[in-house]
Amino acid sequence: MKKAFLILLICCQGILLNVSCGSGSLFEPDKRNALRAPSYPLISVDPYTSVWSFADELNADVTRHWTGKEQALLGVVDVDGVSYRFMGKETPEEGASVRFATAARQLSVNVLPTQTYYTFECGPVLLDVVFTAPLLLDDLDRMSMPVNYISWQVRSADQKKHEVRVSVEAFSSLAVNTEDQAVMVEREVENGISYLKTGTAEQAVLLRKGDDVRIDWGYFYLAAQVEKETVMEVGDRKQLVYSHILEAVSSSPKAGFLMVGYDDLYAIQYFKDNRMAYWKHNGKKNIRQAFEESAKEYRSVMERCRHFDTRLMEDAEKAGGKEARGLLRHRIPA
Repeated sequence: MKKAFLILLICCQGILLNVSCGSGSLFEPDKRNALRAPSYPLISVDPYTSVWSFADELNADVTRHWTGKEQALLGVVDVDGVSYRFMGKETPEEGASVRFATAARQLSVNVLPTQTYYTFECGPVLLDVVFTAPLLLDDLDRMSMPVNYISWQVRSADQKKHEVRVSVEAFSSLAVNTEDQAVMVEREVENGISYLKTGTAEQAVLLRKGDDVRIDWGYFYLAAQVEKETVMEVGDRKQLVYSHILEAVSSSPKAGFLMVGYDDLYAIQYFKDNRMAYWKHNGKKNIRQAFEESAKEYRSVMERCRHFDTRLMEDAEKAGGKEARGLLRHRIPA
């Protein structure tokens, strides 16, 4: 895998309620990055499982793998029955109609070492979205654990109450190398967490090699804690759909999060012997335990990421100025 991408992952890579840390809410970065990124990191599990926005606005294009191939995530906020697309762009099959034509208005984006912050105007409601990859260099278990967070916060901009639904869809392209591969999709619930899972039917573990390759073994997950307001379901296009319904959003923010993960089953091949990833500790921990731990430690991990981002940005600025600070997470493969 390309050296530039590995350097990016080592150097760098959302949030429930208004937990204070530094200067304010976890939805408001302590440091702001004024430089325009060539590509915006959304999911950074590893080089195989990474999702990026190649456009200046998150809803101006489909989300992509670093190779440029489509790896579709779609985000939509329904406000009083009107749908606003804040993430991704639909590419409907021939003859099919676009479901979410109206794009939310992007107000800001900030890229920090472990988090990317967005704010959108969705009619009379403001939406904050944070993508968090807890690649904390002083915690090998957390850094290697293949779970990221997508956090959201909504609040009324006109001081009136509104009915709001926040939805995120993930497509099976996140678990295939080519679009013609057969896939399976499942919904499961265990220990208070609801899972949506997709992967190839073939499961050719560690058989592919090369640079322009996407993972097609193991399983991609959307996961969320079981709550009466949260719905997890399989869509009619075999997409994984997370929805959270809020009946009365006012000026007081309401927030939540979901988890994104990938269980590659085996991560490397060492002298023809398939080996598990570090976080599994030779099979002592499985992906369900990783999600359970990530949900339980959500607030503390977010605070650690926020502190890490602030400290690293300040150290980089002291060493090389604002330009060096801005490049911490902006590099993409040549």
